[in-house]
Amino acid sequence: MILGAKACAQATVIVSEALALKECIKAAIFLGCRRLVIEGDNLCVINCLRGTSPIPWKIANIMKDISESLTFFLDYTVNHQNRQANCVADYLANIGHSCPTLTRWFESFSPKLFG
Repeated sequence: MILGAKACAQATVIVSEALALKECIKAAIFLGCRRLVIEGDNLCVINCLRGTSPIPWKIANIMKDISESLTFFLDYTVNHQNRQANCVADYLANIGHSCPTLTRWFESFSPKLFG
């Protein structure tokens, strides 16, 4: 599991979500992962990644980078998670507002992270 947070001051929600996905994929490549499960609560980004929705111009270059990076993996799956059921991601998003640089947690993380 890779978790991360970073403030994206001027970015829209969709740009922030796409950038977060790109960073997680880069981290998985760095760690040498060959299989990947992508879960996200932004349906637009998930559907763009699945190829079932047109890609908005604001994230076209990011999605191109993501698609190229995914060729590294032997296999990957893409799942949508409802935001209401994704309390860990919601909590990390709130932490991200105060992280000036990218902060990552790998495999396990401090229980302090969740209160």
